[in-house]
Amino acid sequence: MKTLFFNGKVYTGTLPLKDSFAVEDGRFCEPGGEDERIDLEGRFVCAGFNDSHMHLLNYGRVLTGAMLAEHTSSLSGLKEYLKDFLKEHPVQDGGWLRGRGWNQDYFTDTDRMPDRWDLDEVSKDIPVMITRACGHCCVLNSAALKAAGIDADTPDPDGGAIGRQNGFPDGRLYENAVGIASAAAAPPGRDEIREMIIAASRKANSFGLTSVQTDDYGVFSGVAPEMINDIYRELARNGELTVRVTEQCNLGGRE
Repeated sequence: MKTLFFNGKVYTGTLPLKDSFAVEDGRFCEPGGEDERIDLEGRFVCAGFNDSHMHLLNYGRVLTGAMLAEHTSSLSGLKEYLKDFLKEHPVQDGGWLRGRGWNQDYFTDTDRMPDRWDLDEVSKDIPVMITRACGHCCVLNSAALKAAGIDADTPDPDGGAIGRQNGFPDGRLYENAVGIASAAAAPPGRDEIREMIIAASRKANSFGLTSVQTDDYGVFSGVAPEMINDIYRELARNGELTVRVTEQCNLGGRE
């Protein structure tokens, strides 16, 4: 079926703007002989946008975890949100509660970063890891520190630092030290990764993104690049991949 979209402001890559375009079988085509006509009522139309540098799978992980950017006006509010999120999204045995998006610069009740003792108020039994909006530091509760094997004798990794108070870890990890925690958490299964990619793709579409250049291979320790590639191909075959993906092959070694 051919559809004519008219009465719009259509950008085709050059000026001036056009007032209409036609689509047939999912592709743009020359107007004429349309089966359906849709009035754009003066709306602006342009081709989908491309994001030249992003992490689609990691974005999906954020979307399926605790969205902390919406609850970063106070440390107390952040902790209450995490408690509520944990009640509404129970963590399975061996799982971690994860969230991203906090920024202590926006806290109105304190001028410091969260620490392990703050997150122990959320849970003392379930590992909790919250990543700052920048992605360059995170905070673990005591259970997560134990699961990651981080104690007073753990040395700082190259290019990273373990926050300490009176010689003991305070739960704050910086730069490459974040990888210690990421490696300790059990990697998601195939179905979870699939849902993360779908969630990220749909969110990207909501912003007008139809293609991305992404780096996904280092998101989860223990997840092989071949699995990620296979999931993308499966989604594409099933018509569920709503963005065009170019994968950056950022591999950590030769094997």
